[in-house]
Formats: sequence, structure tokens, C-alpha cells
Amino acid sequence: MDGNEKVAFFTTTNRIETWDQTGDVDQLAAFMLASRIAGNGYTKQEYTQAQIKSLESVGIGWNALFADLSWVDSIVSKLTPVNRLFEISRGERRGWDKLFYPEAGHGIEQQYIRPVLKSARDIPGLIATALGEAFCCSDSIATLTISSMTGALSWIERFQNAVNGTGRPLPQVLARAGCEWYEMSPSTLADLVVSMNPDQKLCVHRLNQRSFVNQRLIRLTSSLSAHVNIDLCHALLNSVVGMFLIEAIGFGRGLGVLDLNSTKLSACFNMLNPNAVSAQQRSQILAAFEPLLSRNVLGLIDELQSRDRINFDTTVLQVFGISHLQDQIYNSLRQLFHIRQTART
Repeated sequence: MDGNEKVAFFTTTNRIETWDQTGDVDQLAAFMLASRIAGNGYTKQEYTQAQIKSLESVGIGWNALFADLSWVDSIVSKLTPVNRLFEISRGERRGWDKLFYPEAGHGIEQQYIRPVLKSARDIPGLIATALGEAFCCSDSIATLTISSMTGALSWIERFQNAVNGTGRPLPQVLARAGCEWYEMSPSTLADLVVSMNPDQKLCVHRLNQRSFVNQRLIRLTSSLSAHVNIDLCHALLNSVVGMFLIEAIGFGRGLGVLDLNSTKLSACFNMLNPNAVSAQQRSQILAAFEPLLSRNVLGLIDELQSRDRINFDTTVLQVFGISHLQDQIYNSLRQLFHIRQTART
């Protein structure tokens, strides 16, 4: 296929059910044949096959091509794949919540209890506190017995002879290669978390301590080998570039929410490169980010109008030498968000 061949993406804000009465079908056809970029409730974006391929290489999906992305080429060299810094996956699901998420009064030794975040609705701000408890034990029955860990042993014994809904023994159902049947591995604890279906609020939350997260959330677990500065990554992921790349990699679904796929995020999600930031620049970014950490996350339109948000984005974009693109990035993000939200109305 010719890389210079163009594909046009048309958007209309006119309600489809009125098209027959208002002649919008004829207007749309005329607009598609014309060379105009916008008019009479229609917009058009054109990209060559080569441009589309370049946009896809940084995780931008076709749904985002209805917005003006002419600025994206200018930031591609500033980006890095998130999977170089974090493991990205859905939250942990071991299949038997009564075992792995014990209720109060369980009697398990504290060393086998880890925090768990069960819902994005429990996170008003950019810092998340996991209030639930999860059973996390990698020790064998023999080790627990020798160590006199009677609380963990008693808890495991409760489920040793239990069966699932089809009558299969839980030790058989929950068996996984390389781990105990009752084990939920600490390797799946999260540092950062994203909702799988964000709506008005578009952000990445940081857990105030490593925690398990529910399967309806997407976890980011830092790679120890990459020497990740989680504070800086958290800030950059919540910059306007980070928010745009989240919006652009997702897909709008019913009632206007964004559908994020953990597999696609793991393979294609990009962010501003934290390794391109000097120590002084890191301090500037984190200082500008601090006011956002002390308040609740706002709906996207209000967020992009907030003075502390604008100051933070200005600082980040200046550090990366792309401050001249700020208005374009804001406008593209607003445009994509508006397109997605029209499904609600």
C-alpha cells in the first residue's frame, strides 16, 4: 500500500436521527467530496498511511484519528514505552474471594496480610489508599507448621476441603504451576493503578503503599531492574501528554466511558521519558505536581481549566522542549473527550 495514500476521518455533531428531515445526508456527502476541513457541524482529518503507521507505533488507535494529531510527530522522540519501566496487567484474580480477601476477625498473622484496592470509586485523588485486606502467603504448609503460624494454617484449613460451585475441590481449582494453591503472589502488587473504564476523570493513581488491586483495575508494577523513579513517572503519566495517550489508546463505549485494554496498554502504551529528565528538572516537575496531589481529581474539562493543572503542564512541556504545543495538545484531548462523551447524549 502506498504510504502517501490518504485516509479521511469525518466527524459530525448533528444528531443522526434528524438527518432525513434536515438533509444532512446530502450535506455530509457534499462535505466529504469538498476539500474543507470543517463546516456546518462537520470536521475532517486526513492522514497518510505512513502517518497512521507512525501514530499506531506510539499506541494511538484509529478512534483518535478523528482529532487533529498534526503535533504528535513532534513529541514521538520524547516518548518511551511504559513496559520498559512497569509491568502492566489487570488486577489480581485468584478465583475465590472468600479465601484471598478475608473479612475482619480472620486471625491471620499480619505478615501474611497485604492491602487490596477493590474499586476506582474509592479513589478521589491521585494518591490511593487500599483499605481492604488480602491473604498473601507463599510459605508451604510445612514451613507454616514449623514456624507455628497458627493463624495462617487455620485459615488455609478452612478451605482445604471446600469445593467450588461445580463440586471441584478448591486446592485443585486454584492450583497454579510454581506456587501454592492458596498463594497470591506478591509479584502482582501494584505501584500505580488505572481504571479500566474511566469516565470524566482521566488519570493514573499512585498507591501510598504497594497493594493488590481488583481485576477491574489495571496495575502498573515498577521494574526493579529499570531503577524507576515512581514519583516522577506518576507525575508524567498525569501530564496532559499522559492523559492524551490514555484517551487515544482506549475506545469509547456505551454511556461515554473509555474502555482500556490491559493487553494493549502493556504492548503499546507510551509516556514522556523520565530518563530524559535531569535532577533539577525532576525537582521542578514534582514541585509543580504537588498541588494536584493535595486535591481531588476533577472532571477532564474542569481539570484542563484548573490553574494548578495548567501550571504543571506548562512546566512539564517546557522541560521536554514542547511548550509551543500546549494549546494543540489541550485542544486534541478536549476534542477526543467530547467525541466520546457524545455517546451519553
